[in-house]
Amino acid sequence: MMELHSECIFMPCSLLGRNATRFVVEANNLKGNLYLSNGTHRCNAKSLLGVLSMNVRKNCPIVFETDAENYTKVFDELKLFLETEDWLVF
Repeated sequence: MMELHSECIFMPCSLLGRNATRFVVEANNLKGNLYLSNGTHRCNAKSLLGVLSMNVRKNCPIVFETDAENYTKVFDELKLFLETEDWLVF
C-alpha cells in the first residue's frame, strides 16, 4: 500500500455546478489517486458525484491527499489550476 501525502488548501472558489465539472476533469489529468476531505467527509476527487456531495464552498479549508510518487508536483499543479482558472461565483 502506498503512503498518502496531504496538503490543506483554502478553496478560492465553490465546487458546485460547472466549477465541480472543471475541477474533476483537471483532477483526472493528474497522476495517482486524489482525495479531498473537509474533516468529516472524504471523497475521490476524480468523481463528480463525490465532489458535488462535499458541498465545497469558497474559502473553506480542504485537505487534498494523493498517493502519487511525485506528490509535490501534483499539489503544485492543483494549486496553480485552482488559482488561475476563471471560476463561476456561487
